[in-house]
Amino acid sequence: MDLQNKKLLVLGGTSYYPYIRDYANKKGFVIYSAGKSDNEMIRTYSDKFFCADAIDVDAISALVEREEIHGIAALGNEDIIDRVIDVSKRCKIPFYIERGHWENLQNKQNFKRHCREFGIDVVEEYSVTEQSTDAELQALPYPIVLKPTDSCGSKGITVCKDASEVRAAMEKAKSFSRGKHFIAEQYMVRPEFIVTLMIKDGNIQVWMLGDRHMNTQQEGFGGISQISVFPSRYSDLYMNTVHPKMLKLLDKYGPENGTFFVQAFIDGDKIRCFDPGLRFCGTLDTILYEPIMGINPLHWMINHSLTGVMDDADEMSKMDFMLDNKVAAQLSLHIQTGTIAKIRGLNRIEKLDSVICMVPLLEEGDTVNMAGTLQQVLARVYFVADSREDIERMAHEFYDMVSVTGTDGRELLMPFVLDYEI
Repeated sequence: MDLQNKKLLVLGGTSYYPYIRDYANKKGFVIYSAGKSDNEMIRTYSDKFFCADAIDVDAISALVEREEIHGIAALGNEDIIDRVIDVSKRCKIPFYIERGHWENLQNKQNFKRHCREFGIDVVEEYSVTEQSTDAELQALPYPIVLKPTDSCGSKGITVCKDASEVRAAMEKAKSFSRGKHFIAEQYMVRPEFIVTLMIKDGNIQVWMLGDRHMNTQQEGFGGISQISVFPSRYSDLYMNTVHPKMLKLLDKYGPENGTFFVQAFIDGDKIRCFDPGLRFCGTLDTILYEPIMGINPLHWMINHSLTGVMDDADEMSKMDFMLDNKVAAQLSLHIQTGTIAKIRGLNRIEKLDSVICMVPLLEEGDTVNMAGTLQQVLARVYFVADSREDIERMAHEFYDMVSVTGTDGRELLMPFVLDYEI
């Protein structure tokens, strides 16, 4: 695919910049970027940086037209993707989704309604509104979870133990929702599962099937992703019971091109879906795929942004969710809230042969003040192993190598604790 001298505007997805830069160096396209404030990392990996709010449709549209930009890569931030849908339509440039796809699949309530239409099990939902009486709230089967219908990064989520916590949880969820809407669901303590799909010209391929292990150590907050292991031990269950129905759902409501993931709980012999993502997963699991399989879905998304075509070499047909019988994992190192004074040991992890790469997200001097969110991720480690048992052992070893001291002298690194067997 000829991308020479094409102009790509990258909005959000800071962690993806080094990988976009590598692809730009190979294919010869130019990286433009924009943000409300200067960002040294973004400037380092960009050819041109512009001071503009990424969610300002008028400003970004003007930039696209003035600089004759060919396409926009908006990979993980839902607020930005929501605006780029409008920019792409206004400026007549390719984008992988339209407004209807976004409303049908990204909104949690709409997605769950479509799941029910096709017989896909979902997490039970409760009728909770601001008009609910105290008696109605007290009658709910606690604990329950309140969260925004349209947010990402684990923001705005509250686990309520009783009715006294619900009204504050409503306001918190609304504050992180673009549409000021929230959803109340059964709080489930079950193994988690994630399926990621790629769509090309209406053809849907299973990209990755994984088991997500959550950090549930912070009382009152939803779990945050701690380690994902691929392939999933529940791969056969998904392929036999859910995937045929998911294909029908996407045939009716999905885009012709792009990526889509779904998070779910394993509840006995049922897979109960609860969160969709019409975007790349924020944990950058795509990084694992190229070193193992030799193909890179990130490249296909960039191709589509610049040309309207994802893959002209039929690479997508080579996807294998069993990863050629290998085992891989993405591990997040979590810290407590506080200000970081000193980080030790991360460089030791990066040098290990089993580690594909490590992506640091925080540095000394940074302050973490949003508990229960992905802001608490110090770094992500992507690695391969011979077995699932090795994955668990190595994850403990990685945590043991690292120490994070807060400005108040506390050890900020949270312990690595598993609720379920890897």
